[in-house]
Amino acid sequence: MKLALFQQERGPIRPGVIVPDGVVDVGDIVPTMDAVIDHFADVHDQLQQLAEQRQPISLEHVHLRAPLQRPSKIMCCIANYWEHAQREPRPLNMFLKNPDAVVGPGDTIRLPAFTVPWMFMHEAELGIVI
Repeated sequence: MKLALFQQERGPIRPGVIVPDGVVDVGDIVPTMDAVIDHFADVHDQLQQLAEQRQPISLEHVHLRAPLQRPSKIMCCIANYWEHAQREPRPLNMFLKNPDAVVGPGDTIRLPAFTVPWMFMHEAELGIVI
């Protein structure tokens, strides 16, 4: 089951289930993604049933949002900076990212106007929600 937050035009941000033809709104069952996570075991079967029965909204008519809009913690590990040939175990070097760093598919990242271009470097990141 693929879960998402979505928004239609300027409407409220709602939780949904992604299906082959779009997204099914399940906001009447679980109003927020936090509620989906907190009660997933209790609502899983109901969400699956709604995904199969309700008419989906085409993805062309919605804007997918970040799955968690303001996560409480974003922990990062610099393991990807280590040399590929290095196989010795090392202590994890962790750091926190600002929750405002989360954007959804197709969203624009806005850099502060007063910064110099070399201050920000781009790189792909993999996010895992546990």
